[in-house]
Amino acid sequence: MNRCYRIIFWVFACVLLAGPALAGDAFSDVAVRARNCGVFVGTVDDLRSRVAAGSLSEAQAAGLLTPLLDACVEQLPLAPFEDKLAEGLTKRVPPERIIPVLERWLDQYRYARKLLLTTRGTLSGEALVLLGEGLTKGVPEKDFETYMTEFGGQPDASFQTGLAMTSYQGQAGFDASLTRRILAQGAEMGGIGPKWRYFVRIILAARRRGMDDAAIASAAVAALRDGESVNGVVTRLGFTGRSLSGAAAAE
Repeated sequence: MNRCYRIIFWVFACVLLAGPALAGDAFSDVAVRARNCGVFVGTVDDLRSRVAAGSLSEAQAAGLLTPLLDACVEQLPLAPFEDKLAEGLTKRVPPERIIPVLERWLDQYRYARKLLLTTRGTLSGEALVLLGEGLTKGVPEKDFETYMTEFGGQPDASFQTGLAMTSYQGQAGFDASLTRRILAQGAEMGGIGPKWRYFVRIILAARRRGMDDAAIASAAVAALRDGESVNGVVTRLGFTGRSLSGAAAAE
């Protein structure tokens, strides 16, 4: 009987002693694979340093790094995930709250990739970033789905510009139907030009002057219809490009 108890005691002790080692091995394995895949070395080293300092457990560090490894293996853009992780750690957000966000972003970028492949038949890295960023910042899937249905056949340059406008303007809360009005007029005139990419800056400046979104969209449609550049919208709205925040957005 005593022999049996001694065996149970030693098994229990071994499990307790092996626990941290197994957790450390788990993080080391994820860390090695992440670095070999291409995850930013600074991100991996930062997690390792936090483990050494005791602010993160090995299991927490492995959990935080795993979504980045998955993104890397699936050839999704890494920078958004690395930046989000760094932001969360800097703000001392608990790992238990950061990990679900990273995992949700993974699903959103997977959706973005699938949407591009099923509608365009090709996968542009820039388009994937624009779509993924929009989704992670609250632009509804249906807005991108509708854009793809209506404008997915546009030439690459016009398609990228329109996708950027859908993403940026959607993040600013500009109604997607108004964005599509502008894009439809641009398509009718032969395609929306690249200088319209950051039209959201004009939207924000016009809002500060008390103009409503419908009036802004109407000015844009009129400018496109009359063959004017994006500067024409600024003139129609009654202010100059110099008054826009953030350099010469309307040039």
